[in-house]
Amino acid sequence: MPAPEHVIVGRIRQAHGIRGEVVVEAITDDATDIFVDGRVIVAGTVDGSVSPGAQVLTIRRAKPFKRGWIV
Repeated sequence: MPAPEHVIVGRIRQAHGIRGEVVVEAITDDATDIFVDGRVIVAGTVDGSVSPGAQVLTIRRAKPFKRGWIV
């Protein structure tokens, strides 16, 4: 079976603050390797699909927060 092109690594739970940050629930064992400054991620749907023209996001800062991450 070929490796998937995209992998779900988290789910946005809610907005946080006034600087565009969100609280993300990590769905990976490697959260400290995924949610790091400079990492590029693609916003997908709840079922894991990514449509053409999906929003590409770059993490500017991330820190652990209440069983999740502020990104």
